Amino acid sequence: MRPKLFLLVLTIFIMGNAYSQEQDSQVSDSQEADSVYWQFSFDGGYSYRTGEIKEVYPEVVSYLNGLRSGYLISGKGICFINKFVGIGVSVSVSKYYNEADKLNAGREIIKNVSDDITIGYVAPSVEFRAYASDNGRHVLPFDISIGALWYKDDAQFNSKSVVLSGTTIGFGVGAGYDFSVTKNIAFGIKTSFIFGYLSSYYTDINNNGVKERNKLDDDKESLSHFKLSAGIRFNF
Repeated sequence: MRPKLFLLVLTIFIMGNAYSQEQDSQVSDSQEADSVYWQFSFDGGYSYRTGEIKEVYPEVVSYLNGLRSGYLISGKGICFINKFVGIGVSVSVSKYYNEADKLNAGREIIKNVSDDITIGYVAPSVEFRAYASDNGRHVLPFDISIGALWYKDDAQFNSKSVVLSGTTIGFGVGAGYDFSVTKNIAFGIKTSFIFGYLSSYYTDINNNGVKERNKLDDDKESLSHFKLSAGIRFNF
């Protein structure tokens, strides 16, 4: 290659490389400016109660273990104050169900047993993005929250119906992975844990509208549960 031609090719390469870096910088700046300001997410998945079972009768223990696993739906709205930190509100509802024709509880045989349990959680939350790729496609979010944790059990036994309900303070932590398919849509998976205990609850027998408060001293009802979910995120 002649020297003049070599210098011309080298000059074009250097100019092209500089232009490419400038374009990349502009894209990066644009992505920084267009980083998510609002995000709304909707998830569904698996929920597992982690509380200790203190019953001694095998049939009752087996029945209560059947009430550990359930499903959940959840939603969250986050306002990001910058690319890595956002504040918002999260809502989740977990459902658990089991039934049995009869249970041997020692000296007593309980017939026609069923429990339809709902555990809900509504809380303000703070989300941190532990990692976000330069193009914004891959994100590792982490969140913490504190809010209202409520419990309701529509139960039946021995041809009677009773509603047990209560509310307490709950704490939540979560972590996940989001993958953006477009600027405004992403899919994600998430694991989270909600912690809380009921110190008292109300009973309404046969739905007569009369509620009786029951205090739990040394045997509090655990509402703690683990969640594994997947869903969609809308970014604006």
